[in-house]
Amino acid sequence: TPFVLRPLIQRQQPDRLDMLDGISWTTHRPGREVVQETVRPHDVPKLLVDVFDNPVPREEADLLVTRLEKLNAE
Repeated sequence: TPFVLRPLIQRQQPDRLDMLDGISWTTHRPGREVVQETVRPHDVPKLLVDVFDNPVPREEADLLVTRLEKLNAE
Protein backbone atom coordinates (compact mmCIF):
# COMPACT_ATOMS: atom_id res chain seq x y z
CA THR A 1 0.00 0.00 0.00
CA PRO A 2 1.31 3.50 -0.72
CA PHE A 3 0.35 4.58 2.80
CA VAL A 4 2.94 2.36 4.48
CA LEU A 5 5.86 4.49 5.54
CA ARG A 6 7.70 2.14 7.86
CA PRO A 7 7.66 -1.53 8.85
CA LEU A 8 5.40 -2.53 11.69
CA ILE A 9 5.57 -6.10 12.94
CA GLN A 10 4.79 -7.88 16.17
CA ARG A 11 5.21 -11.36 17.54
CA GLN A 12 3.43 -12.72 20.57
CA GLN A 13 4.91 -15.63 22.47
CA PRO A 14 3.81 -17.16 25.79
CA ASP A 15 6.36 -15.11 27.77
CA ARG A 16 6.67 -11.90 25.73
CA LEU A 17 5.36 -9.58 23.06
CA ASP A 18 7.86 -7.98 20.69
CA MET A 19 6.97 -5.08 18.41
CA LEU A 20 9.06 -3.37 15.78
CA ASP A 21 7.84 0.01 14.55
CA GLY A 22 10.38 1.36 12.09
CA ILE A 23 13.60 1.18 14.10
CA SER A 24 11.91 1.18 17.51
CA TRP A 25 11.89 -2.31 19.08
CA THR A 26 9.72 -2.79 22.15
CA THR A 27 9.51 -5.91 24.34
CA HIS A 28 6.69 -6.46 26.84
CA ARG A 29 7.01 -9.22 29.44
CA PRO A 30 4.42 -9.91 32.15
CA GLY A 31 5.50 -8.47 35.49
CA ARG A 32 8.50 -6.61 34.06
CA GLU A 33 9.22 -3.15 32.78
CA VAL A 34 8.74 -2.55 29.08
CA VAL A 35 12.07 -2.49 27.25
CA GLN A 36 12.42 -0.17 24.27
CA GLU A 37 15.46 0.07 22.03
CA THR A 38 16.34 1.96 18.90
CA VAL A 39 18.05 -0.33 16.41
CA ARG A 40 20.21 0.62 13.45
CA PRO A 41 18.55 0.20 10.05
CA HIS A 42 21.09 -2.39 8.88
CA ASP A 43 20.31 -4.52 11.98
CA VAL A 44 16.59 -4.78 11.18
CA PRO A 45 16.75 -7.72 8.71
CA LYS A 46 18.62 -9.87 11.27
CA LEU A 47 16.19 -8.81 13.99
CA LEU A 48 13.30 -9.89 11.76
CA VAL A 49 14.83 -13.37 11.58
CA ASP A 50 16.11 -13.74 15.15
CA VAL A 51 13.22 -12.22 17.11
CA PHE A 52 10.24 -12.23 14.77
CA ASP A 53 10.98 -15.47 12.89
CA ASN A 54 10.30 -13.60 9.66
CA PRO A 55 13.13 -14.01 7.15
CA VAL A 56 13.27 -11.44 4.38
CA PRO A 57 14.82 -12.16 0.95
CA ARG A 58 18.15 -10.37 0.44
CA GLU A 59 16.83 -7.91 -2.16
CA GLU A 60 13.90 -6.94 0.05
CA ALA A 61 16.19 -6.63 3.07
CA ASP A 62 18.42 -4.23 1.14
CA LEU A 63 15.39 -2.16 0.12
CA LEU A 64 14.15 -2.14 3.70
CA VAL A 65 17.49 -0.90 5.03
CA THR A 66 17.61 1.84 2.39
CA ARG A 67 14.06 2.93 3.22
CA LEU A 68 14.74 3.00 6.96
CA GLU A 69 17.91 5.03 6.44
CA LYS A 70 15.96 7.57 4.38
CA LEU A 71 13.14 7.76 6.92
CA ASN A 72 15.53 8.39 9.77
CA ALA A 73 17.43 11.04 7.84
CA GLU A 74 14.25 13.09 7.29
